[in-house]
Amino acid sequence: MRINIKPLDGTPGAVIEISKKALVSELKNEIAKRLEIPESQQRLLYFGKELQGNVALLDYKIIEGGTIQIIVTTNQTNQTIKEEIVDIKEEPEEENEHVLIDVNSKYYKIGDLVDVLLDDTGAWYEGIVSQIFMKETDEIKKSEENVVFKIQSAPHILPTFEFDAKFKEIRPRSYYTYKFAELTPGLTVLANYNLEEKKSRGLWFDFKITDITRTNISGTVLVGRDETPIENCTIVFKNEILRIEVPELLDIDKEKRKIKYTPRIYPYNCSTCRDDLNKKCKDCGCKICRGKQDLKSILLCDECDDEYHIYCLDPPLEDIPTDDWYCPECKVDDNEIVKKGEVKLTKKQINMPNKKSTSTRDWGQGMACAGRSKICTIVPKNHFGPIPNIDVGTRWLYRIQVSEAGVHRPAVSGIHGVANDGAYSIVISSGYEDDIDEGDEFIYTGSGGRDLSGNKRVNVQSFILNNDVVIMKTLN
Repeated sequence: MRINIKPLDGTPGAVIEISKKALVSELKNEIAKRLEIPESQQRLLYFGKELQGNVALLDYKIIEGGTIQIIVTTNQTNQTIKEEIVDIKEEPEEENEHVLIDVNSKYYKIGDLVDVLLDDTGAWYEGIVSQIFMKETDEIKKSEENVVFKIQSAPHILPTFEFDAKFKEIRPRSYYTYKFAELTPGLTVLANYNLEEKKSRGLWFDFKITDITRTNISGTVLVGRDETPIENCTIVFKNEILRIEVPELLDIDKEKRKIKYTPRIYPYNCSTCRDDLNKKCKDCGCKICRGKQDLKSILLCDECDDEYHIYCLDPPLEDIPTDDWYCPECKVDDNEIVKKGEVKLTKKQINMPNKKSTSTRDWGQGMACAGRSKICTIVPKNHFGPIPNIDVGTRWLYRIQVSEAGVHRPAVSGIHGVANDGAYSIVISSGYEDDIDEGDEFIYTGSGGRDLSGNKRVNVQSFILNNDVVIMKTLN
């Protein structure tokens, strides 16, 4: 795999190719050859963890194309660091800086139903205002921008959440459903859209309509607080398009009008039980009793994310631990002393094939089994046309990187598309004897790969298309 070495002092780094099974000491040796930095003066950091020489790179979970920072140390710099640490005096924190006080908002009050924007998905969720506060140091400013709203998720949303939001991250909950005749190009609405599977139920995003026909409503999905645009999207649930409500000043003289809210529909978090709280489930319930009751007593493993009731464990726990917690399958020996930079392997990691195999073959050099380390979110999966910031003639070292860039999403197959829409991208590798490539036009004659029933290397193609011609437009 390739690893980026980046010195923290701003000097030029290097890209080093090395096996995933290699030890950190071997990596330091390569760095010494490429950057002429003695191994004794190298301190390697990856996601805040200092790498030690007797540990394999795989155990640090270093991904393909990952960046390792290097600090060049000398005896003089070490002494300087020690002196600086001695001279550091802790500055007293301002007592009022973190004191929170309850305040009133001009637009919302406790109990109001709102929509809140969550950063992890960039979508809008239904919530309830449970508290309104600000820092005591901000009280003198009396600005609505400094007010913080504690938002709890609506009862029908799973998993539940509690979120501290700024004024710009919430708005009155949408309740009015547009009639089809009311929709016009240029109108921004709240609509349901799935960024990954366009025909499935998704999350709720702001959606700017660009075109309306008798059957389709297409436009741009606006994701997150920065309203990152995803163009050429088509709304599937055309009867669930909601109006975006604007904050209004509270009127203390009149009783707030009664509004009937219809709970919005979200995708299932668990397709096995369809989020049925009364149904036991091995995928989303406690791994011991499979129940989903008493959510406040459910504990997540910090290694595998499996769920456990604290009273189902052996021995049971009285409270939710404040520190990291590992389930019985991932737990390691508590008595084991872990030195600086060493990796504490879990039972699952110890039992992995790379730890138990006696083979001398260095499989860590290959990319055949490498998975995607990132997914292209610039454009949707069903995108036709060029990818932003990917120029014609761009080259990649590995096939999986083409998938990560969003140019051709499948990691193996040569055709990416569906029968109803067409092919979004095709990889032509002269794999079929009847293929004809003339630059701006080509004939793709095969599908399905080689027939694996006989000789898996040279057998004939499993399916032949009948004179399927794809016309390619030349990109200027």
